[in-house]
This record gives sequence, structure tokens and C-alpha cells, in this order.
Amino acid sequence: MKILSGPGEGQVLQRRPPRGAEAFLSGTCDTPGPVLATLATVDGPMPEWTGRPCGEAGQGSFSARLDDIPAGGPYRLALAVGSERAEIASFFVGDVWLLAGQSNMEGIADMTAPAEPDPLVRALSLRSEWRLATDPLHVLWESPHDLLRAFWLWREVRWNIGDPFQLPLAWQADLLAERRQWTPDEAEAYRRTTTKGAGVGVWFGREMRRRSGVPQGLLCQAHGGSSLRQWDPAPPAERASLYSLLVETVRATGQPVAGVLWYQGESDASPENAPLYAERMKRLVAALRRDLGQPGLPWLTVQIARSFNPAESAPAWNAVQEQQRRLPHLVEGLEVAAAVDLPLDDLIHLGAAAFPRLAARLARCADRLVYLNSQEEPSPRLQSIRVRHGGGMPSSTRIEVSFEAVPGGLRAAGEPSGFTLALPNGIPQPVLYKTVLRDNVAILHVALQSVEGLLLSYGHGTTPYCNITDGRDFSLPVFGPIPLTATAKSLDLLRKAVAEGHWAEAIRLGRSLEEGGSPAIRAWTWLATVFLGEEKEITELPAELREPRFLPILWRLAEARSGAAILPSPLGAKLLSLHRFADRETDPQELMAVDRLTEAVLRKESPDSASFLLALVMRHWLNLRLGRLPENAILRQKIPESARDIPWLEAALQAEPGEFAAFRRRALLGI
Repeated sequence: MKILSGPGEGQVLQRRPPRGAEAFLSGTCDTPGPVLATLATVDGPMPEWTGRPCGEAGQGSFSARLDDIPAGGPYRLALAVGSERAEIASFFVGDVWLLAGQSNMEGIADMTAPAEPDPLVRALSLRSEWRLATDPLHVLWESPHDLLRAFWLWREVRWNIGDPFQLPLAWQADLLAERRQWTPDEAEAYRRTTTKGAGVGVWFGREMRRRSGVPQGLLCQAHGGSSLRQWDPAPPAERASLYSLLVETVRATGQPVAGVLWYQGESDASPENAPLYAERMKRLVAALRRDLGQPGLPWLTVQIARSFNPAESAPAWNAVQEQQRRLPHLVEGLEVAAAVDLPLDDLIHLGAAAFPRLAARLARCADRLVYLNSQEEPSPRLQSIRVRHGGGMPSSTRIEVSFEAVPGGLRAAGEPSGFTLALPNGIPQPVLYKTVLRDNVAILHVALQSVEGLLLSYGHGTTPYCNITDGRDFSLPVFGPIPLTATAKSLDLLRKAVAEGHWAEAIRLGRSLEEGGSPAIRAWTWLATVFLGEEKEITELPAELREPRFLPILWRLAEARSGAAILPSPLGAKLLSLHRFADRETDPQELMAVDRLTEAVLRKESPDSASFLLALVMRHWLNLRLGRLPENAILRQKIPESARDIPWLEAALQAEPGEFAAFRRRALLGI
């Protein structure tokens, strides 16, 4: 009896919660009859897995299927048909991860402090042999695939031959005439003596085993210097692709995978390739999920970090980073961890000291996406950018950059660094003199009266110094450059789209401007989502709408929602429901209700609140109706200093009875 296909020696099978793993085996056998399986641990045979029927033998062959193999190992499997026996000496059941991308996933760091091996963390080498996971994980010259060795040759000696993936397959063999596949002894000698090769994979496997308590498997498929074009799922017929080898490797294991670890993008940071990065990534993710039959396959990706190579294009580098930051919004089940704050060992490769921290970040992402741990939050995400004038000096501006998913708040070792203001041509401006971290907000103090025309980035260029993390040691993502203020024309287009009822167009336009836009941009965009029906129930107003200057939007919203309670203050919400009293002949009871409510709001609410300003304007209009003109002079004195520059307020206090409805429409368009 001989096993020809099935779990390999030392393989990790992928568990399928809530059940265990399954495995299919086949081979040759002279004796017909039932196939019996016995599974044993180091403590001996497992009672429920002793002599279990699992298949049938006949006509010189057998096939068997093992179901619900529990997580754990190492297991020893013995198959029996009559007196014939066959055995797999060791295999495991746990979680399997596909490692792919380029050199920072391959592992090029100094071997000064590699991860200690864990006997329950295994790796499938490029020779397609399962082994204890140790650095270096990727030894390309042991691969039996000519394509991979040709690629390595091209990268290693930098021959002036162009891209080997563009060469006819017959030519690739000529390149390898003196570069045969290494023997196992040669590969082991390399592993013992190399000074480079530390990476994130072993650290990640160790951390996931600690979190899950089950064995971990790593499929090594990263290749330094590779671009997304070389991972193309549908390359031209004359060109080979790393993608086909990736799929072939996973299928050969006979198992699904828990997730993909992907670190790549440096080779796409060129003016011609950078603009295509997001679309190529979407195509790659969709293709792999389709071809592996795992439509929800999680992807754990790393945003490229830094490069001190003077040949790099900074705008293209940042363009790739910005697209990577936005990928979770474009691809469901994909997470991005930033690495811009981690140390390097050479001009472009993360150092050995970086990988324990990066592995911990990726493990948290995996815990949330794969293990569905609701206690883990996503990696930090940019939430909003607000410009506030008068930051403590007459010629000063504050920029408040808010982030979500930063448990423990923002922090930095030393002075917070990483933000840059630049001109549209990319030249940084030395105007940012202080950064203050407060909970989830970075407050940037700028020595300018206006930041109109400037662009804000975190991690600008290819060699930034960034040191801001959250309480979990997640770095802020590189973002930008983002225009700080939307143009007046853009705001006019957004207003027009909302006013004319083109809600979907307004939302699309508003969201494209939101991060770098003014509070008015965000308020108008939110209003469009309400009218379109995306906001089914208004439970909380955006912070911008609580500011008095946006009161006309609340009027419009109250009209659409028939006086719905949309102010956080109960008194203010009740008063807003009566905002149309001035448009019609009002009965005495309604007038008295407005009288009582406005008086209560002015007495109890903060002068800086939208509720206070609403009460002030409505009481002013009520006094006009009732002829109580002297009180209006007193009301003017109650206008808070923060509201004196609101353009529509003075017009509201000058409106005459009968003009209120028309005024509200004008006020809305004036925000």
C-alpha cells in the first residue's frame, strides 16, 4: 500500500471552524476492502480515531477521506487495508497563511535577530517541502521552477536583459544554463551562513499561534522586485506570471488558506504604473478569491514604508501609498497596516527590529478579519480634516486631523512628527511649528493666516520621519497629499446638486472632497445622504451641524423629516419642529409654545450651541409678529462672539414678517 496524494510530511492542514480539517488521500493497494484510519498523537492513538472507516480499496488503488480532524498536532496517520499499511509520520491542523508580494515580505533584513522557531509554526518552502519555519523562509534557488530562478538571476546580477517575464519561455532556459536548482544540502548551507533573510513571516506565525493556540502554516510565495504586472492573473499568452505559480502552489496543498499576507508596491511606484495600482489590486484580489474558491478570502496587506533610493519618484511613491490606504474602502475583507514608522536595514528594506512590531499589527488585523474577534478594531483610519483660524496668534491657523480606530489615543515618543504642508508642486513649506496630540485628534499649529492652496500629507515623500501611533502601536497611515480647502466652485456644484435634488451626484462629489474639504462640504454631503435615504434614522448629527452657522441646513432637514428630533438638545429639537410658525397665520397656542420654548432655550442652553441661535432668531421673529420690538434690541446683545461672523445671521435679524420663508431658502444657499 502506498500513498500517492494527500497531506505531505509535516504539512499544516487548514481547519474549518466549527469543524476540523478534512483531507483526501489516494494511492495504490493490492488488497480490496475498506480503508481504516488510525490517528495518533505523541500520547498514543486517539480513541475516536482508531480503526475509523474512511474509504475503499479495489482494483489496485484506494481512496479515502478524513473529516473533522481536530486542530492540533503533530499527528501520525496510519491507513490499513487488510494486512497492508501506509503511514504519514507527521502532520498538523491549524491555520495556513499565504505569504506573497515582494522583498519586504520575502525577508531581506539582517539576520542579527531573527525570530526563534516555534515547533508548531511550519513553512512550505519554495522546494514545496514542509519544514520548521525559520528565517530565511524564501530561498529562491531551491525552487524547481525555471521561471522563479530566472527572475532571481535577473534581480541578483542585474543583467541588462530587461524583464525576464517579457522574454520568450525558451530564452529563460538559456539564462539558467549555469544556474541549476540547488540541492537540499546547498539550500541548507545557505540558510546556515547567509547574513540576510529575516522577515515578518515567522514572527507572524508565532503571534498567531499564541493568539489561537493552534499550529500555523506559512506558504512562501513572495518574490523581491516583483510588480503587480508580474502578478497579473491574466497575462498575455507569451508572458509567464507569478500568479499562476501562486495558485498552483495553493491547489497542490489540497487545502484552503485562512488568509493572504501581502506586502508589495515598491516596484509599482513609477509615474506610469502608480495610477493603476488600486485597479490592479482589485483585479488580483478578485481573481485569487475566484480561483481558490474562497469568495471571502481575507487579505492582510502592508502599506509600503520608506525608500532612500534617490531614483524613486516621490509623487508616485505617495500615490501608491494613498491608494493602499483607500483599499479597505474598495475591497471588502481587506485590511492595511502602515509601516512608515519602522526602522530599515538598507535603503528600502525593513530591518530585523521592525518585524516583531509589524507582525503584531498584522496579527491584530487577522484576529479581527479571520477569527472575527470583535474586541479588535481596524487599523487607524483618517476621519476628517478641519481648518480653524486663530490658533493662538493673529497670523496662526489650526488644522485638526481626526482619526478613527485609535484605541488608547494618539501618542508619540518625543515631538510628534510626520505631517507636512506642501505646495501643489510638492515642495514642503516650513510653516508647521507645533503638533499636539489629543485623544484621536492631531492638532497642527501653522504660522499662516490662511492655508488656502496648500496640501496636507502624513509621510510626505519617500524619506519621512513619522512617529505617531495609537495605544496598540499601530502607525498612522501615510495619506495625501490632500487639498486643505475645496474650491468655491466645488462647493457651489455641491450646493446646486443638493438644491436640485441630485442626491447621488451630490454624495459622490461631496465624498471626493470630504477629507480635505471644509465643514460645509461635510455637512452638505451628510444632508444629501439623508435625502437619498442612506440615513434611515437620524440618531446623531455630524459635529459640523451642531455649529450655529449650519442652522439653515437644520431648517431644511426639519422640513424634509416633518419636524423630526434632529438636534441633540431635547428643547432645541422641540423648538426646531415649530420652525415654520413664522410662515403662516399661527394660532395663539402655537405662539405661546414658541414663546415658552425660546425663553427656556435662551436660559438653559450654551450660547455657542445651534439650539441657542435657533431660539434667538425665532424669538426675534416672534417679537416682530407680536409687536414686542424693544426686546429685539436686547436679543442682539445676546449674540455670542462666536456667531457674529455668520453671514446669514444679520440678515435673519433684519427680515420682516412675510419674508421668513424666502430668507430661509437664501440662508441655505449661503452656507
